[in-house]
Amino acid sequence: LDTRAVARTISGIIEDSQERLIFVSQFLLQKEAVRFRPTAEDLNYPEKLLLLKENSQGDLNTTNEQQQEDAVKAQLKVYESWFPPMRSVLRVLSKIFRVVEPRVFEDIAFQAVQACTNCLKDAAQHILENKGVIHSDLFLVKHLLILREQLSPFDIELRAVERQLDF
Repeated sequence: LDTRAVARTISGIIEDSQERLIFVSQFLLQKEAVRFRPTAEDLNYPEKLLLLKENSQGDLNTTNEQQQEDAVKAQLKVYESWFPPMRSVLRVLSKIFRVVEPRVFEDIAFQAVQACTNCLKDAAQHILENKGVIHSDLFLVKHLLILREQLSPFDIELRAVERQLDF
């Protein structure tokens, strides 16, 4: 058995798998971030956070095992409190991070984060119109800080240089 032939075959399979993964990732990001339309429940800030706080205050007389289980449930509820496009973007990026080439990942991440921040700005504008400037600003700052924190392990450069010609 020729090892070079096997290596070429495996290399082709890996390249095909990466192409399919990139396609599916871009499709998901397009569907769940770019074309996202928020529901009234998605934009229910700050009430959504207040409900989360009320639900997290549990019984103090619990066992250690119950406390660990409650901690996991609390973490999942915090994750659920994130704006849906941000959850989707972070989920997809975390799954493809080590699987695709870094250059490709940075390109996908740039587009995804750009779509996510646009969704966050649109939601903040809606909250501004319905709840006021403080809730709008707090919503935007909270989610941008979470986004920055969650993207930091990827160690990517998300800056773009835009040039325009003015005649």
